[in-house]
Amino acid sequence: GCEGGPGRTCARGRGGDRVIRWLRGLFPVRREERGMVLMLYVLLAVTVVANWIGKVGSNSIFIKKVGVTSLPYAYVLAPIVLLLASTLIFSLVGRLRRRELFIWYIGVVAVLSIATYAAMDLGVLDYWWAYVFAQVVKDTVYLVFWIYVGNLFDSEQSKRIFPLFAGALLIGKIAGGLLSTSLAPIIHSENFMAAQAAGFAVAFVTILIYRKRLPEGEGAIVSGKVRPQSIGERVRGSVDGYRAVASDGLLRPFGLSIFLWYFLMQIGNYLFTYSLDSATAGAATVQGAEDAYTLLYASGFTIGSVIPLGLQPSLTGVPPRPRTERRVIGEECER
Repeated sequence: GCEGGPGRTCARGRGGDRVIRWLRGLFPVRREERGMVLMLYVLLAVTVVANWIGKVGSNSIFIKKVGVTSLPYAYVLAPIVLLLASTLIFSLVGRLRRRELFIWYIGVVAVLSIATYAAMDLGVLDYWWAYVFAQVVKDTVYLVFWIYVGNLFDSEQSKRIFPLFAGALLIGKIAGGLLSTSLAPIIHSENFMAAQAAGFAVAFVTILIYRKRLPEGEGAIVSGKVRPQSIGERVRGSVDGYRAVASDGLLRPFGLSIFLWYFLMQIGNYLFTYSLDSATAGAATVQGAEDAYTLLYASGFTIGSVIPLGLQPSLTGVPPRPRTERRVIGEECER
């Protein structure tokens, strides 16, 4: 039986198979896919790490030098800039190959990060810009990445590979939080934007070197399709889209739920930020207050990213084998 010598081997075999299947579920990529998937995974993780460091630093500087009471105004300004940036990105989707869009996006963010860091001496104006810029990059880096990879894989590949990329987002946030807490006492929060610039510069050079290994993706230049050219036409198109959502009985409550979720999330984020600002108000210097705020802010969001990362393998891993197959294995062991 399974308790005897052969059975023990059989039990070990079953246990070893489960471990192998679990490990494969963490990285469900076939041999011919490994090079491209690994490259995309690294690029996404590096850009998320870099942006997270820049976001933590810009948030700390804004809170300590502009004031937490100005944060609600930044909450209004950031989505407006994000809308303009998203409109520009989508206007380029049909005019550039998606690989080129991905490459140039990384390069532009690297240049803007360098300019933002160099302009820190301008004072309050640059603090506002740095905060909004980091927030917009946080959302658009995901957007541009998914625009590119969304057309590289078929449905079967997407089910296996896309959860892996989702894990890269969490890994990037966790690594960025840990690096932020480690770098704060060394280079201080005011230099975190330079770290973001360095990270995007590394990603830009890497993707240029290995450019030919990545497919172009869809998104050829469209010549026959009429596209809105003026800002007025684009605004009217957006308004028509909102009207379509508002008139649909299913989409209307869905859109309202998203609005309420975002609204409540911003309130919670403000209360969290206000509490951190109060907790670090007693520092001897402004720089000390910024670094103390960075440590608490990065630690809180890092812990928040560890939880979903731990849940992801159980939610997106390889499904268990059918019960009938396990019963056959057990019968073979008894024999």
